[in-house]
Amino acid sequence: MSTFTLPDSNDIRDTIADCLDSLGIAPQSERARIIENCLAPVMLLFEAGETACAAGPQERAVFAYFLSLMAAQARRSCAASVAASSTTERRKALEALAQLSDSEINFDDTPHLTKEFWDNAITGAFYKGE
Repeated sequence: MSTFTLPDSNDIRDTIADCLDSLGIAPQSERARIIENCLAPVMLLFEAGETACAAGPQERAVFAYFLSLMAAQARRSCAASVAASSTTERRKALEALAQLSDSEINFDDTPHLTKEFWDNAITGAFYKGE
């Protein structure tokens, strides 16, 4: 029995979009282009998985092993570029925020800390000493 079933292309697009959301690396203006650029390679990967898994359990194991190698390589090669771009974006956002006066900053989504919160606060909980 095959463990890879080729999903509908719209499902793959949705999954790629979810991935972009969770990584937080794609500006809205580039999402459609990125999704389309990823669609064909992802579909080919699923087709390769179907073929390997249909051939037998040893082939399935080899395919799964190479998928894990590819994933590890992709994480290593992408991590630096994603970190650099998100660091640059964060730095720009923080610099823009630093230019605002306190009255210009919207704190509406910040939870109000009640007296009960402060009564239960623990001072120095993460202090390790010297």
